[in-house]
Amino acid sequence: METADFMPSETVIAGIRKDIEAYEAARASAVRQVRWRVPVFVGLVLVAVVLVAWLFNKVADPNEQWVSTPHVFLYVIGFAASILLYFQARKPAMRLQQSFRETLLPIIFGFIADMRYQHGVTPNSFDRLPRTAVGPFNRQAFDDIVAGRYEGFPFELYEAHLREGSGKGSSTAFQGVIVAFETIAPFPGILVATRRTNAVISFFRGMFASKLQELSSGDVALDA
Repeated sequence: METADFMPSETVIAGIRKDIEAYEAARASAVRQVRWRVPVFVGLVLVAVVLVAWLFNKVADPNEQWVSTPHVFLYVIGFAASILLYFQARKPAMRLQQSFRETLLPIIFGFIADMRYQHGVTPNSFDRLPRTAVGPFNRQAFDDIVAGRYEGFPFELYEAHLREGSGKGSSTAFQGVIVAFETIAPFPGILVATRRTNAVISFFRGMFASKLQELSSGDVALDA
């Protein structure tokens, strides 16, 4: 079985590319909206403040032009209104940014059946992670989690940061991406997939000694 057997077809990739282009068009539209909304919203507040301040000058003491107590209150209110309207003007971009993962990941993984996305929670398969593969740890944190079925195989892919100890004395036991999948028949051992480098091979040989059996991926560039 080659690496290409696990990749989506050209038709699926073309569909993903089309969806990403549509998302990029929406992102560009939101950026354009923010470019005119921010100066317009904030500019209207400034114009209103200047106009009202000018009217205050009509009744203010000649020595307190632009700096009377009503003027000061007006400036404070105008400043607060400017901040509120600034964030209001940026809402299209903020909404798009907040939905970035929720929108883009389902598009990228559109060829996955029963695709599910979570963030910052404990993956369902984490309890079955072989501790000998990552080393000892007592704290864990998770980022993006993608789960589903591909070609009938249930899987879960997630980013994990595993640490041992606490405070300044803590150390990273593992930080990276973990892929968990179910097999038709039980796998009698632990499978470690990595690029072939002398440092990596020496590390795992030292950990598993004679129990380590090397398997090639079928990709000459990766197996070299």
